[in-house]
Amino acid sequence: MSAQALSHEDSSPAGLLAAYDAAHDELGSPPQSRVRAALEGAAQRGTPLTHLALRSAGVGSQGAQAVAEVLSRDTNLTQVSLEDNALGDDGAAAIARGLNGHPSVFRLNIGYNEITGRGLRGVAELVAAGGPLLCLDLSGNNFYQNVAVAMADVDAKSLAALVDGLLRNTSLVNLRLGENNIDARSASLIGKLLRGNTALTSLDLRDNKLADAGAATLAAALAANSSLKCLVLWSNGIAEQGAPSPAAPLSWHCAAAVASVLSEQPSLRILDLGGNAVGVGGVEALKAALLRNRSLHTLGLANAQLGHEGGIALAGAIEGNAHLTRLDLRRNSLHVAGLMALRLAMKTNSALLEVAVDTAFVGEAAEDRELEQSFAAEIKAACAANKDRTHNEASAVPGEAAAALGGTDPSRPDSSGGSRALDLLARKGLPAAEPTAAAAECRALGRARLQALGWNLLARGMASDGFEVEDVLAEPPADDESAAVARAARNLSAVVDPLARWARVREAVAAYSPDLIAVQELDWLPEAIGGLAALGYECGGSGAPLRAPPYAPPHTQLKPTPADEPPPLASYLAVLEASGRAFAPKVPSVCRQLKVAAGEASDAACDDGICLFWKSGAWEAAAPVEYCGSSNAAGRCRAHLRVRLRRIADGAPLTAVVAHLGSGSSAGAEALRLAELEAPTTLLAPHVLGEPRREVAGPSLLGCLREAVAANEPTLLCLDANSEPDRADRAAGSVWAAVRGVEGVRSVWEEWFDSSGAPTGAAAAQPVSTNKRRGQLSRQPAKVDEHACRLIDHVFYTAPTLALPEHAFGPVAFADEAAALAAPLPSLAVPSDHYPVVVDLLLQPAAEVGAEATPENGGLASGGEGAAAEEEEAAAAAATASAEAAEAAGIEAAAAAAVAAAAATAAAAAAEEEKAAALAEAAAGEEAAGKAVSEAAAAVEQARAAEATRIETEKAAEEEAERLAAEAAAAEAAQAAAAFSAAAAAEKAAAAEKAAAAEAAAAAEAAAEAAEAEAAATRVRLEEEAAAEAARAAEAARAEAEKAAEAEAERLAAEASQREAEEVAAAAAAAVADWTANGDSAVTAVDGSDDFAALLFAPAAAASAFEEAPPMGAETEKVKPLDPDALDAFF
Repeated sequence: MSAQALSHEDSSPAGLLAAYDAAHDELGSPPQSRVRAALEGAAQRGTPLTHLALRSAGVGSQGAQAVAEVLSRDTNLTQVSLEDNALGDDGAAAIARGLNGHPSVFRLNIGYNEITGRGLRGVAELVAAGGPLLCLDLSGNNFYQNVAVAMADVDAKSLAALVDGLLRNTSLVNLRLGENNIDARSASLIGKLLRGNTALTSLDLRDNKLADAGAATLAAALAANSSLKCLVLWSNGIAEQGAPSPAAPLSWHCAAAVASVLSEQPSLRILDLGGNAVGVGGVEALKAALLRNRSLHTLGLANAQLGHEGGIALAGAIEGNAHLTRLDLRRNSLHVAGLMALRLAMKTNSALLEVAVDTAFVGEAAEDRELEQSFAAEIKAACAANKDRTHNEASAVPGEAAAALGGTDPSRPDSSGGSRALDLLARKGLPAAEPTAAAAECRALGRARLQALGWNLLARGMASDGFEVEDVLAEPPADDESAAVARAARNLSAVVDPLARWARVREAVAAYSPDLIAVQELDWLPEAIGGLAALGYECGGSGAPLRAPPYAPPHTQLKPTPADEPPPLASYLAVLEASGRAFAPKVPSVCRQLKVAAGEASDAACDDGICLFWKSGAWEAAAPVEYCGSSNAAGRCRAHLRVRLRRIADGAPLTAVVAHLGSGSSAGAEALRLAELEAPTTLLAPHVLGEPRREVAGPSLLGCLREAVAANEPTLLCLDANSEPDRADRAAGSVWAAVRGVEGVRSVWEEWFDSSGAPTGAAAAQPVSTNKRRGQLSRQPAKVDEHACRLIDHVFYTAPTLALPEHAFGPVAFADEAAALAAPLPSLAVPSDHYPVVVDLLLQPAAEVGAEATPENGGLASGGEGAAAEEEEAAAAAATASAEAAEAAGIEAAAAAAVAAAAATAAAAAAEEEKAAALAEAAAGEEAAGKAVSEAAAAVEQARAAEATRIETEKAAEEEAERLAAEAAAAEAAQAAAAFSAAAAAEKAAAAEKAAAAEAAAAAEAAAEAAEAEAAATRVRLEEEAAAEAARAAEAARAEAEKAAEAEAERLAAEASQREAEEVAAAAAAAVADWTANGDSAVTAVDGSDDFAALLFAPAAAASAFEEAPPMGAETEKVKPLDPDALDAFF
């Protein structure tokens, strides 16, 4: 069967394997063994293929055609590595075509594949199309190496095409172009990229041929760039004659050019100039820039020909620098003077955490070697002290939250092939919690695990609404407000790119594989249905999810109503019910209003809503989805969902309720949310043929829980409450207290809060589920500058049918507000303004539902033969007691009956006498009854009139209340506007004061710099004098020792024979050489890893290897630039 004949929708592992084999059949070539093994393994496991790692697999140009067929089909892929596979231009172009339009691949490595003209143009088309691609590695392709001189312009145009594609791309953040023979002529193209691209954050240009002219071009472009965070220029240069020569690196002029823009560059955080002849002149230029720069935290200057003079100059730069945290100075022959200056500078520096200097000093004089080792040890100790102080300042953050704020390499697959590229989890190192003792105990009782994931996904229509993201928090230029606003908008656009965010959400689902996924603020339902169906989830509805008819937003299906009337709730519910999906949007929503305001067509703009997905292989719907709807006077329709499920394996029931309450932090907003909890809802009655659908009363949110508890029905409530447990005004009532007040309802957060919402531990340990702040770009003025760092996302459950052993996603907490503001949401790590809530629960088997909980069964309800036997014995005892009581009662009743019979005979005679009198009275009563009936009819009529009057009065009162509410709202809005104007005026005045203070500070700083420069000059002079004095003393000692050794040799020669004299003389000469000279091959050694990145990102392990490494000779030792894989932890 041909590859084209296979279904393109079959993205299963087995389908991918079949497509790969079919493609090779068409090509007439055998499949490549490693590729096929990867596909076959995934097919055997039955798990989606998310990573394709095929480094040096011998794919080749022709094999790339078959791999491209797999790429175009596998919508689960997130990372593709085809490094060193001899793809060539044709293979690279095929891979690019296969990935064009791919929904989730965010990392592509096609380095070292001999790619030049056509291949580059194919890659250019891929990046120009946009999409989720975040990292692209084109290293080692030597763009011009195998191209004739006549074809050079052709390939230059290919590089230009790549740059043009990147200029149209708004999602790529990491680009690697190392070892590609990019020279000064091509530097103008890279400069064009830096000027026009606002998404790129990391650019690696190591081992190219830029030379000083090319570096100057890049420096000029860097001055116009405000988004780049990492720039690697390791080992770039050509010889004066123009022939390529790695030994002719960039000179100090390059460092000076970069330094000229570094002082004002607001975004650059990592700069590597190692492997170039920076020298003391370059350090002097960098020194001035470092004293002004506030963003750079990592500087690489390894093997930069600094010498002791460069070390002294650099010491002056780090003395007062409070921002630089990592510095690489290996292989620079700093000697005693340079190390001494750095050691003195570290006494006043509290920011540097890592300073990499040589610790093995081969060839140095013994005295110097001892001093250098001592100074290097003191520098290391000073860094360790800074690190300990930093750690202690952050120690209030709990362990799991500290891991959340830390970072491991996020984007490299682990050894088992699993994903550590999870942007949501691994980019910030958010681990799954360790199993607790309670979890182990419950599992020992045989209870089945149930995992639920609740997450407010941040609607796309809301995502660009002025959130302050990490890059925006840097101080903008004080005199250029418009540039700061533009930069904030660009940064936010890069963080909330919809395709990249959706890829991260799917990665989270694939990593956890929960049973249930309950989400809020979902406004891309069609993509969610298709993307999660590929991972094995459904949300109800009919037909195959991937072949469902085009999605029509519910608001487009509602019948039009007069402008003064809200859309009928029944129509809204009918539209939801017709879909059959567990999805309920708010109609209309603020999300859609923002989309329309941004220019999106009203019919195409979707409202956001709540949705429930369940794992289709493990669960099935036990009943149609219930849409419990309500509407307000403004015509806004909404509903909460109630979905009854059944576990396929054992038939265990489970009910899931999903809701999203109104926003707002005021007491009035909380009162409205409390009303939402108890508000009655509306359901549509079952359809009866030939009759219109009837509306019937539905349960409130709390009603759903009360019904579940009464029926002993396992139920989850996944709720974005927009309300935290420990509200300051909780004494007046809160959502938390109302839900926890339902008997038998528990929360996954009750470890931190009691039933009233009062915290049970330290404030720093309290978890949060959102951490966001909107800036001036927001279109919701009331929310500008409001820092929402609260716990508002909840999962409640009914006990004892459910129990909580552990949190699968470790709760996140911050030590204080400053720590929270340093890690705002959304981010590249977390694709929403909310953290997910992922919990493991234990669900009792179906046979035990309805039984009573006991301590013996772990607090969960249980049943079985023992309980049934006890019930039967109790029933038998009760029946015996009843029979005995009945027998005694029968005897007493017989006696009483005899007495009653006699009395009845007497009464009958009296009754006969009274009968005649009663007949006479009846005639009179009949006449009175007629009169009473007439009076009653009149009273009924009066009551009806009074009821009509009451209804009319109530209606008038309601209308008056609505009018007063509208007036109050208008007054409140006017008051808010006035307050906003006043705040703006105050802010303007504050800005003026700040500008004046800044001028004064600048003047003070200039004076301080002048004083510091004078002090540094004095210090250098004194150090030089001390060094000269030490050198003179050493020379005198050496001459004295030499003179004594010569005298001793002469004495020995005179006392011995000629032969003995010659031997002694030779020994004396050797002694002189050993005493006076230590050789001129003073080569310093580096750590065994040969990689500064190891010292940066795994400091403990690197330090150990550094200390234990044996000395190396110059001919075998090589210092490398920063490792780009390790640098990914920053992005």
